[in-house]
Amino acid sequence: MREIIGAYYLWVLSFHIIGFVLWSAMLLILPRLFSIHKESLNNQELCVILEKLELFIYRYIGSLGVILVFIMGGLLLYLNPSLLNERFFQAKLVAVGLLTYYSHTLGYYRKRIYKVNARFFKAYHLVALALIGLIVSYILLKNVSVIFSVGVLGLMGLLIAGIYYKNKPHK
Repeated sequence: MREIIGAYYLWVLSFHIIGFVLWSAMLLILPRLFSIHKESLNNQELCVILEKLELFIYRYIGSLGVILVFIMGGLLLYLNPSLLNERFFQAKLVAVGLLTYYSHTLGYYRKRIYKVNARFFKAYHLVALALIGLIVSYILLKNVSVIFSVGVLGLMGLLIAGIYYKNKPHK
């Protein structure tokens, strides 16, 4: 079985990367759409369009991406199980787990958009950006730097705080 899949390794890798691009697009676009949606609640026509667009992006683009990432990633891991012993790969799996959780929270917020303010969504998309950056860095560098990881997450926290408080109405 490994020989058969191994012959198509580059195809499997290509579809894994395509899935990651689709999933990333959903993760980065949806929070911004939620922000626009929240700020446009007085325009019913626009809200209807945004709801349809949000559902399409979440259900079709994001779901297709997630399916490709996990199936093709599983095949890649099947072909090279020794990756599980590598620290960079373990760190990548943790980041992918966090990104998966984040992805599910977007589905949660899509149904409860009226309960969260636009400022939150403007900052929330940076979580996905930081995790995507970590995943790409771990894979390309084949290294885990604690300083780099903490630095990226700390910078993300500062950016989120800055965006959140910058857009906070002053009394």
